Amino acid sequence: MAAAADLLAKAKSPLVISQSPELGDGFEPFAGFVDRYALPVVEFWSPRQALPTSHPMHVGREPTAWVKDADVILVLNAMVPWIADHVELKEGCKVIAVGPDPQFRSVPMRSFELDISLGGGTKEAITALAAAMAERVPESEPFAERRERAARAKAELAAAVEKRVAMGSGSPMSPAYVSHCINQIVDERTSIFNELGIDPSVMAFDSPRNFFSSPLSGGLGWGVPAALGAQLADRHRQVIVTVGDGSYMFANPVACHQTAAALKLPLLTIVFNNGIWNAVRRSTLYMYPDGRSAAANVMPITALDPSPDYAAVARAHGAHAERVENGADLPAALERALNATRSGQQALLEVMVSY
Repeated sequence: MAAAADLLAKAKSPLVISQSPELGDGFEPFAGFVDRYALPVVEFWSPRQALPTSHPMHVGREPTAWVKDADVILVLNAMVPWIADHVELKEGCKVIAVGPDPQFRSVPMRSFELDISLGGGTKEAITALAAAMAERVPESEPFAERRERAARAKAELAAAVEKRVAMGSGSPMSPAYVSHCINQIVDERTSIFNELGIDPSVMAFDSPRNFFSSPLSGGLGWGVPAALGAQLADRHRQVIVTVGDGSYMFANPVACHQTAAALKLPLLTIVFNNGIWNAVRRSTLYMYPDGRSAAANVMPITALDPSPDYAAVARAHGAHAERVENGADLPAALERALNATRSGQQALLEVMVSY
């Protein structure tokens, strides 16, 4: 712990990459720790929140540009903290890993080198690290340059988001536009369970338990059953599950909607219908952007034609269900769906999106 604190205290360009932080129901002590020492945080492929997105040190969900410049990286329980084929660590960069098993010894092959491995609970480790840092860093140190860089990065992300949202409000809609509209109905009592549906980078999650996403250990079909469990645990909380059409199919929707009807769970399901297995397409393009599949007119093993009537599936189980094709109609459709859930009825919106 002392060695980790020494590295962070001397770092010029530190970075924190959070993936599965076990921090409890709130954001402390992590939020205060990264704010005090101006440590930029990237939530990469994270199934739960580590920070409010409005936090000054929350700098997005893509680590590549930050990894290139970092001289010390603190990794919070991340099996894959960055994509090694896309970025190399700067010479001399040190990596500190925190988590129950920082080395992920159960993974057959893992090529992420660590300099310091701190095994244990994430919350306890951050508490101890904060105490060690307090002994090494003067209270008067403002870290002005690091704060300015984080502020610039957040402003650039916000500008890019605004452009993406504005371009996607037609027919079909873009996932970014749909995510923006959903963002308008999220409050501190809302939990979103996402499986290849929303684009989290365009949304604000500022309260604990606002956002959950499919873990790296999961498979297709996780989203709707997970959301049903959360709704059953707290019937007074608004639970929204956002899924791709393929993820919806894999969830066994007939069984899920019947469960919601039998247990009177007012779940709101939003199906992003792009007519394609986008998980396969997106992963292939990410890893092999110049491959044969990327050059094909239709990528193999990705088509979902013909598309069934997803709204009809939900309607058969007593749900309020609509299909939305134009972006101009989406805000009102979301409000109707929410009104249904507030009255105790489950609801589904099938939204037509591009990929």
